[in-house]
Amino acid sequence: MLGLVSSLVYWLFLGNVDATVLKSDALFSDYFYHIAFASTGDRIYHISYDACFPPLAYCFYFLLWKINPFYGDYQNWNSFKYETNNLLIYVIYNMILAVFLLYAIQMILKKYSSGQTLALSLLILLSYPFFATSIQRGNATALVGILLCIAFAWKDSPNRICRELALILIAVAAGFKIYPAFVGLVYLIEKRYKEALRLLVYGVILFFGPFVFWGGVQGFKDFVWLMIGREQEIVKRWGTIRGITNIYLSGLMGDMRSNAIGWGLENIYLIVSVVLAYMTKTNWKRIFYITAVLVLYVPVNWMYTLVYLLPALLFFIRDKDRLGSWLDFGFAVLWGIIFSLPSWMLLFHIEIYEGVYKILYILWILCAFSDIRICWKGKIPGRILKNDRQ
Repeated sequence: MLGLVSSLVYWLFLGNVDATVLKSDALFSDYFYHIAFASTGDRIYHISYDACFPPLAYCFYFLLWKINPFYGDYQNWNSFKYETNNLLIYVIYNMILAVFLLYAIQMILKKYSSGQTLALSLLILLSYPFFATSIQRGNATALVGILLCIAFAWKDSPNRICRELALILIAVAAGFKIYPAFVGLVYLIEKRYKEALRLLVYGVILFFGPFVFWGGVQGFKDFVWLMIGREQEIVKRWGTIRGITNIYLSGLMGDMRSNAIGWGLENIYLIVSVVLAYMTKTNWKRIFYITAVLVLYVPVNWMYTLVYLLPALLFFIRDKDRLGSWLDFGFAVLWGIIFSLPSWMLLFHIEIYEGVYKILYILWILCAFSDIRICWKGKIPGRILKNDRQ
């Protein structure tokens, strides 16, 4: 709430919205870029380096395009944006996402009143991960983040159908962005091997099956080469382990050596996160370690992937309705900064993108040290108890 108030004050007296959100020259670009790509048919992975989503995502974008077909130049995404009624379709799409966000929050936070969950939904929609990045850019991370929330809400449901739907939603999320498949590690950590196997089956079907519509075998080969090319990018950004390594080291030792070190550090980060996810006995921390990998590990990620942390935030709120220690209070403050629009950072000459990610790194370090401390004391965590998951 304080972050939102600081933003309102900033907009009224100190600056405009452009300083607090992504720049307007790319407004809704990720949505209309992929709408344009979906209009090209089965040659999609051959026409552009930016057509980087798995084919299930383009099945979805194709359906959205077919609502109001426009046969323009796929390289000119703005022409698709300004075609009659296409902006209206995008608005309705986001309204539906907002409804499902409220639904996910109410499912996870059952102890809270409808007024409280509504207020939280509004604050999250006006946060940096949603309002200022994923919705502003029109990236599918908002959809994927909400799908993951519903999946985690259903994962431990007493209803067998809901538990199965959770597996399907994770597979759908992976079919949009690939790396949400990593969430399946939670099932392995909890020794739910049969469910993990079914998740693998769903994932294989939903990933490979749609290539039938998008180039078949050749489309798959083009997609693989495209992914290899993106993996070899030399990025300098706060939002990924390799990117932040290049920020600090590329000027000292050159891009290639810095990038190689970044590759090593991101894989060390991956291994440590997996170990911590297995080691912790706290449900929200396990979800946090897994979803933080989705945010920080992939080198070409941008700031809108912060949305993937939403399930961890909601389970933190559910499990910590009363803050039992100063550490819990610290976690709450850090979560509050990440999922707000902290324009107050600009008063200290800190770019919001940089500041929010620094807070995320601090949150990860605090979580890691708290779990290592518990382990050091001899409380060896094992499999999470059933009652802890409910």
